[in-house]
Amino acid sequence: MRWWTVALPIWGVLSAQLLTQAWISWLGIPIYLAGLALGRGSRHRSGTQLAACVAQLIVFAVMLAVGDILVRTILHLGHTRVEQTVYWSVAVVAFLAFMFRGRHQVKQMWVAAMAERAIEPT
Repeated sequence: MRWWTVALPIWGVLSAQLLTQAWISWLGIPIYLAGLALGRGSRHRSGTQLAACVAQLIVFAVMLAVGDILVRTILHLGHTRVEQTVYWSVAVVAFLAFMFRGRHQVKQMWVAAMAERAIEPT
């Protein structure tokens, strides 16, 4: 068994998680901007959450870029068609699963920004 058969699926899941978190943070920016402009809740809280979303977006994007550099240039993975197929098949499934879970985070961000009643977890 080749070592990349373990490394690439792990990187597929990690990169999908980092991309999902970056995407959710990206979505949080306009949500909290709307909360600052239109929300009935605390402007201080919306501003703090906006800053947290920007910081998270930067951190997750940098971690994704550094991981990609590590995998491609230092470990020399992802250059053959088989390696790419292994990575993408794991990453796409993981990304879809993480985005399905992340939709609740986006709803909660909207509720917090607009100071509506809390949504019951499903």
